[in-house]
Amino acid sequence: EQIAKERQVTGRVQIQIWYEVDRKELVVSVLAGDELCTRDDNSPPEAFARLVLVPP
Repeated sequence: EQIAKERQVTGRVQIQIWYEVDRKELVVSVLAGDELCTRDDNSPPEAFARLVLVPP
């Protein structure tokens, strides 16, 4: 959240989501990410994903 307030966050992420009915489990897999912006010193990004589930 702090990063998004300071500068625009760019890039794409490919995810896979499914629900295991028998186990009552939501499975989320991050498959790929690309076009991520570099850090201020032009080194590769330290990519991570944060998932927030919001009730309807």
